[in-house]
Amino acid sequence: MLFIFQVASHFSIDEKTGQVRIIKKLDRDLPDGYPKWSSYIYAKDENGGPSGIESYIEFEVILKDINDNAPFLDMPNGLVWPENQNPGTVGDLVADDYDTKENGPPFSFEIDKGADPDIRDWFGVEKTDDGRYVLKTKVNFDREKQKGYNIPIKICDHKNLCNVSTLLLTIGDVNDNPMAPGYSEIFVYNYEGKAPDTQVGRVYVKDPDDWDLPDKTFKFKQPSQWRRDFALDRNTGMITMLKTITLENEINNFVIEFEVEDATHAQIGENAVAATVNITVQKISREAVLSSGSLRILGNPEDFIRPDSNGSSRRDKLKTMMARYLNATFVDIFTVMATGTEYTDVRFSAHGSPYYRPERLDGTLANRKQDLVIFKYFFLFIFTILVHTPKSLKNPGQMLTVINFNVLYFSSLSFIVS
Repeated sequence: MLFIFQVASHFSIDEKTGQVRIIKKLDRDLPDGYPKWSSYIYAKDENGGPSGIESYIEFEVILKDINDNAPFLDMPNGLVWPENQNPGTVGDLVADDYDTKENGPPFSFEIDKGADPDIRDWFGVEKTDDGRYVLKTKVNFDREKQKGYNIPIKICDHKNLCNVSTLLLTIGDVNDNPMAPGYSEIFVYNYEGKAPDTQVGRVYVKDPDDWDLPDKTFKFKQPSQWRRDFALDRNTGMITMLKTITLENEINNFVIEFEVEDATHAQIGENAVAATVNITVQKISREAVLSSGSLRILGNPEDFIRPDSNGSSRRDKLKTMMARYLNATFVDIFTVMATGTEYTDVRFSAHGSPYYRPERLDGTLANRKQDLVIFKYFFLFIFTILVHTPKSLKNPGQMLTVINFNVLYFSSLSFIVS
């Protein structure tokens, strides 16, 4: 009696004659194939009976390569070309092929004939004297107009099996624009006023350039005023809310003035650019967290928080809608967290006095599900967060993780839960 193990789904064996047959196609090449397929054939005489003598042997199938894989660009990070640069050589084009060398290099490259006419007018591929292929630019580029280009490159192996890959060309930023005064807003939920030192956002100035942070320095206009409440990284402009911050009220507002310098454009000293950051810190109670409801929305957190052209964000609209549905005086949205690549989970509380129970919040929204569909980016999602809790607490399944924080940074807006 004969048996075959391991990759048995690709082979069969005749129990009487020992003939091995391939019953499923074998692939030699990456990403899913193997140059050598091996298994073990087990044999036992006396028709597999208890007194039969048994043995086994390793069985190998070595596959011969055929040219069935087209080459592809092996440049995951693409290339970078500075803006305002005269036309020239960007860099080498690099390809790979899952076939063996006999069916792979040397490769040839060219701009695909189906590329957009602008791409063909602005870029080219040339072969050097030593056999390399390089990308060339034909015009100057401005990063402030377009930050990158997807260039279709046709690649062929030496047997003329071809494929088209996309090359990402990033236009590198040059500090060629002066700053202008900026204004930004930061909203912070501080759990029971006990948050540790927490980075809440950067000082914002208007500047079309986005790679010139190393050229900038930042400072408080009145540093002594904020010594207990906030700290500033002079090199990055990052603002840190200190654990020693004074929070006299439930909602506390801080309007902080900064000065930003950039020596490249002589914006230093008395020519430094002013920046104002309006920071609102709201204390959030444990009761608010434990009495919270939840919602899952379509879209990412940035789109949820960012104001539209009228200055109103989806967060603002959702707060207004929930206040109306729940007949609540106050609605607080204190968790905004990405879920995968398509959705954002939102946790909120609502109260007049006292806080509404989670069952009321989630139940009311469930009954209003059809109204939420009108907004297209909303749908209901009820969830419970389980965390380790002391044995003395009853019903631990209703506890939420509260020693946690979420930070969403934007150029002129930040939303933080700490």
